[in-house]
Amino acid sequence: MSAAMSNTIVSNNPGDGIVVQSLLNVTLTVSIDNTTVSGNGVGIGGFDNARVLLSRSTIVRNSSYGINNGTSPSSFYTFQNNQLFLNGTDLVGSALTPVSFH
Repeated sequence: MSAAMSNTIVSNNPGDGIVVQSLLNVTLTVSIDNTTVSGNGVGIGGFDNARVLLSRSTIVRNSSYGINNGTSPSSFYTFQNNQLFLNGTDLVGSALTPVSFH
């Protein structure tokens, strides 16, 4: 199962801004592109066997975490063109996996 989010603003939620979580052993792949995530408790959370692809996005001023990578095995990918700054903690969990454009 897959979904895409682009050209989006997710802001001012007291809890999580974006959560990507696979349940019932279904792999969910979500592409997040050109999205601003700010002023939330947690900016983006990825959990379980979900796959998250992050590109050209700004994750800033989220009070707890910018990104919470709880994917297992680590399947939160970055195209390394994102801005992650001024969050309570910018990244918690596994490091994001760098990938390149094809």
